Amino acid sequence: QHTNGISFSVRRELNRFTTLGLVQDNLYVQQQLQVLDRTISPGTQDSIEAETPSSYTTHKLQLYLDRDLRDNPINTTRGSEQVLTGTVAGGPLKGTSSFLKYGFQSRWFTPNRRGWVLGTRVQAGIIKPFGDSTGFTPGVDPEVARVPDEERFRTGGVNSIRGYDESSITPTGGLALILANIEMRIPVKGPLGLEVYAG
Repeated sequence: QHTNGISFSVRRELNRFTTLGLVQDNLYVQQQLQVLDRTISPGTQDSIEAETPSSYTTHKLQLYLDRDLRDNPINTTRGSEQVLTGTVAGGPLKGTSSFLKYGFQSRWFTPNRRGWVLGTRVQAGIIKPFGDSTGFTPGVDPEVARVPDEERFRTGGVNSIRGYDESSITPTGGLALILANIEMRIPVKGPLGLEVYAG
């Protein structure tokens, strides 16, 4: 898959802690399917290739609200951040696919007397395709296939569920997400520390 794109954004600081932003993204994707399973018959392979578009475009508009009360965005020891997003793709913006996407994330950082920091996060999202049905991925749920692969929700990796490869949980992606994480950051010496986590 080869992707080119252009993005425009404007943002307004409502106050010291709150930012409102609007982002307009345009993606132009070229893709080629490679069937790695040698046991698939040529007829089935031709059918899969026929169901996979060789190119598509996604035009989307995202509105977000970010309230950031953290003391340091890089090495946070206290505070919280909440981000609310709403996205529309296709429809009046044109493009190959049309969907609505909503997301919410809340992170909290609580220090204790020993300098340890308890970090908690809750993240949720949902995608609702609408309009004409276009399948982007053969062999998955037809409703999921209506949303481009890169727009679907995935988990796994250092920023979601540690101990798993990046985006390895539900490799085909999904249309809904609920994720909760908790971790304890324990400083050892200087910039070194330990972390105990669950997700």
